[in-house]
Amino acid sequence: MLALTIAVAALAAGASGLASPLDPAPHAAASVYVIDGDTIVADRVRIRLLGVDSPEFVHPRCDHERDLAVAARDRMKALLATGEVTFIPGLNADGSGDSYGRTLAHVFAGGVDVGDVMLHDGYALVWHPGRDAKVERLSHWCP
Repeated sequence: MLALTIAVAALAAGASGLASPLDPAPHAAASVYVIDGDTIVADRVRIRLLGVDSPEFVHPRCDHERDLAVAARDRMKALLATGEVTFIPGLNADGSGDSYGRTLAHVFAGGVDVGDVMLHDGYALVWHPGRDAKVERLSHWCP
């Protein structure tokens, strides 16, 4: 079933001109808008950084998470302003896609993986599937 889902997604993406999960070629973005610390819109394609989860400011669980989310969003904006933005679509390590219809991708600015920087600088955590992992991330942001 997963192979069928990937194939259908690849066909749909190819038909619409969007990058496919099976297309490892980098795609340059002419316009970029930052949603938050792990989500951007590049050329009208909504992209979630692959393997990265940042705090939420739309529905934060606590004031501390909201403050961290604002800082993460601002850091993402600064990173994307450092050079040409490109992205390489992919799938999560468990083979899953994004349940919100976003393209999962590694995003680069000036050749630097912004997801790696967000993780290294403490603005995000590694994304793992499952409720236990989500609870662990939330407890990190709302101690």
